[in-house]
Amino acid sequence: MKKIVGLVIPFLATHVLCCGALLYFLWSTGLLISIAREGRSRVYFLPIFIIGLVFFWLHRSHKKACHLEGHFRWGDRVVNFLFFLTFYLMMSLVFIVYVFIPWWIPGYDGGLILP
Repeated sequence: MKKIVGLVIPFLATHVLCCGALLYFLWSTGLLISIAREGRSRVYFLPIFIIGLVFFWLHRSHKKACHLEGHFRWGDRVVNFLFFLTFYLMMSLVFIVYVFIPWWIPGYDGGLILP
């Protein structure tokens, strides 16, 4: 049950943010055009992906080190959660910018998204 909740809640939170308020904010400020262009050019794909993998490695190594030492205090839990949260945000950013937006609105050059 823990794994299901751990998978469903982040997915739904990202979906609500992506398809709701964040998308409207990006469209109304004109940032959606910039993100669509970046999604096509892929300049920052590799650096963001590598940073995400580094935080995943930090998350796993910190958790493993705490278990080897025999303690997993609240401070360790907070640090471990922050490592995982940063990893999750980086991978979500990579997916949204480089996969989802170019697939959903290919060739977007401004204007209303929906008719």
